Amino acid sequence: MKPLDLAEISEPLQDQLSGLPIEGKAAFFGVCGGALLPLLREVERRFDRIWMFPEAEGALSIARSFAVGVAPARTNHELRERVLESVPNGHDMDSPWSTYAMDALVCIDAALVAASVDLQHLFKSSWLYYSLEPLVVTLSPIGYDIPPSLMTEGARLSLAVGFMSGLISKGCLATR
Repeated sequence: MKPLDLAEISEPLQDQLSGLPIEGKAAFFGVCGGALLPLLREVERRFDRIWMFPEAEGALSIARSFAVGVAPARTNHELRERVLESVPNGHDMDSPWSTYAMDALVCIDAALVAASVDLQHLFKSSWLYYSLEPLVVTLSPIGYDIPPSLMTEGARLSLAVGFMSGLISKGCLATR
């Protein structure tokens, strides 16, 4: 059986995400970034603090405040630069840890971009791919080639995709 491609799996979710208001996009990626934050802390620990992500929680806090309507979109260009500067290069860190760190930071960055008056025009729904990648890397015994069995009814990846789709389609992430 031909392996599945993560881009194929994430495309329908990306299409759904495109329909959310910008606050919902900030919420979606804020939730994803928050869920992946423990991976950043594990990278810090595992690599003896060579890699640190001091801006991650602050960026998530800004996105959360915007998503729930307690703060307006603000200028976050400098904060975004600091977040992006902390992304490890795959040549500097072993896989899967470099992948985990990059994916978590992409989700955090996407939440921040959505919450930034000066960056919203850069937002891409395609960043959703990175919210699924850590799960695929963890579940797939053959790396990035996804066995079709992971998308059968009741399989973990299928359940995760269904959960994400439900959150997006019900609009329960947009709290305004």
